[in-house]
Amino acid sequence: RYEAAVTSIFESGRTLGVFRSEVPPAMFTTALIGMGSWAQRWFDPKGPVAAHELADQLTRVIIHGAAG
Repeated sequence: RYEAAVTSIFESGRTLGVFRSEVPPAMFTTALIGMGSWAQRWFDPKGPVAAHELADQLTRVIIHGAAG
């Protein structure tokens, strides 16, 4: 369910020229979901980075990694 929604958003963005067309939608979707899913395994809320800072950094990686 999540995969289809993310893929659809990414494909719409590609059509509009917002996202790079050379990135395969399935690869982007898997990477995005994996990044979010695995953060709970390694993120330490007592560590040097606050949750909102992690969210900001991951958002930058996602946007600048996929934006044209």
